[in-house]
Amino acid sequence: MAKIPDYVTVRETAAGRRYEVRIEVGGADGKRRQQRRRFRTLQAAKDAYAEGRGDRSRGTQVSPTELTLRQAIDSYLDALHVRPTTLTGYVCSLRPAVAVLGDRPVQSLRREDFEKLVRDLQAGGVPSTEWRKPLKLRASVQAESGAWKATTIRPMLARLRKVFERLLQDGTVPRNVVALVTPPPAEKFEHQTLTVEQVQTLFRSLETDRLEHLHHLALQLGLRRGELAGLRWENVHLEGAAPHVHIDATRLHTEAGAQEGPPKTEESIRDVPIPSTLLPVLKRARKRSREEQLAAGTEWVGVGHVIHNEFGAAYYPTSLREFWARALRDAKLPHVRLHDARHTCGTLMHLNGVPTAVIAKLLGHTDPAFTQRTYAHSQDDAVTAAMATYAKVLGAKPKPARKSRRKV
Repeated sequence: MAKIPDYVTVRETAAGRRYEVRIEVGGADGKRRQQRRRFRTLQAAKDAYAEGRGDRSRGTQVSPTELTLRQAIDSYLDALHVRPTTLTGYVCSLRPAVAVLGDRPVQSLRREDFEKLVRDLQAGGVPSTEWRKPLKLRASVQAESGAWKATTIRPMLARLRKVFERLLQDGTVPRNVVALVTPPPAEKFEHQTLTVEQVQTLFRSLETDRLEHLHHLALQLGLRRGELAGLRWENVHLEGAAPHVHIDATRLHTEAGAQEGPPKTEESIRDVPIPSTLLPVLKRARKRSREEQLAAGTEWVGVGHVIHNEFGAAYYPTSLREFWARALRDAKLPHVRLHDARHTCGTLMHLNGVPTAVIAKLLGHTDPAFTQRTYAHSQDDAVTAAMATYAKVLGAKPKPARKSRRKV
């Protein structure tokens, strides 16, 4: 039987034998106090005692607090200065952690708690919660969430690491336990894009559509949905030697409705040249807009948006996604997301020899390496054509050797 150290007291309780240790902790007034803790095993008691002594020697002792994980997350989110859509994404990713561990004090949470949360999310059936859900959506809250993939679990862990990083800086916890959790491996995801032939088919089917310019702007300039929704005619320069579109605003969905503001990054503010294939489309759209304004008369409510309804009102950003899906159905093309029009633009430019750095500048990316990873993947038909070219090279008959004409 292992020897019981002097600092461990054996207690016989109704639940069985427990091993008790007194651990020094820092008080809110700066004075040291002792905290009694009981453990099921002798080794766990010894480990806790050693951990407390180590924290004391390193000067990392923390004052006891009942701050819960939910309170810590709320404090972290309230201190952020991000766009409403970004904040909504953070809230959605953190909701399972709040549902399962939100009432636990942060000082009681261990790595194993978050590892179990990850396993439960992968299996599905984690309880849901109304935490920070808009009032109009609370009626749709389900009792349990479905299974989560690595692509959604990894952002949750990233946010939780930030929460505990803040707690560590404040001296509330002695270590960032979430940083010890190994995230599930990232799943390989390939964006779906349209081929040149499919793009041409879509354009032909849109020749009489009043919103043809929406789809041309998405595919030819690679604009984001918010950039499409927020674009105004004052930033579309159709005349002169260098027609271009100036991107400096975005229109996004929020809980309070659609809101306009600056782009997310400085690189997103950019001038994009208008290609010759897009110029006549935009001229038709501007003419159509002026005709609709005359027809609407006093009912015109427009303030200069490029993409608007018959009375000039800008469409809600999510409506653009519906228009895109309908256009693909009408053209009998496979469904891809509206954002995949942006992927199509970047991919086709890459396949036609445009340098990655140039693509990054046109699309408003901060890091050209991100452009390479995200958009510069090859389509199946391009891969097939490349292998066919390679086969021709290998199958070509060798040229006969030239005879030497040496004088005797």
